[in-house]
Amino acid sequence: MKITIWIVFFFTIFVTLLNSCTKNCDPQIKNNAEGKAFALLNGIEWNSNAHTLFNPKNKVSIGLTYYNERNLRRNGFNFRNVPLSVGTFFPVNYGIAGSDSLLTVSFYTYLDGGDVIGDAYEMFGDSTVQLSIDSINESGEIIVGTFSAKLAKYLLFGQERDPLSPDTLIFEHGTFVAKVEK
Repeated sequence: MKITIWIVFFFTIFVTLLNSCTKNCDPQIKNNAEGKAFALLNGIEWNSNAHTLFNPKNKVSIGLTYYNERNLRRNGFNFRNVPLSVGTFFPVNYGIAGSDSLLTVSFYTYLDGGDVIGDAYEMFGDSTVQLSIDSINESGEIIVGTFSAKLAKYLLFGQERDPLSPDTLIFEHGTFVAKVEK
């Protein structure tokens, strides 16, 4: 248990430092995602940018990032180590820190200017998170797929950072189109 807490602690510090702004950075500038994702999140329409990161093992990480009307990042839904092939995949619940080889999933809320992590979410009990890649174009540059998930709030160090975020997130009828960045 203590090892898990330390892993989560260092991962949180790493992600915070990675996403923190310097004095030359504007947190309101969106990433250069060329894709889109849509779903029902707790029964309400949710849309986001979709982007990928290719790794040499012929896998991709798929990031779905929602920005509000002021262009501030509010949440991010991430699938890591997804095989770059047509099929249906079921991430494992490996905790918040993820793994170098396992297909994992995470969701975070963001606060302030979009550069402060709020609450983290993980798979809800025995629920199934599903991600499907339905098609890949001939050049392997565009992937199209679907997703669904039920996630529960994970209190880092027993502390809630974003009291307005719900305890459970249910994604239904999710679809995405994303460009594979190699």
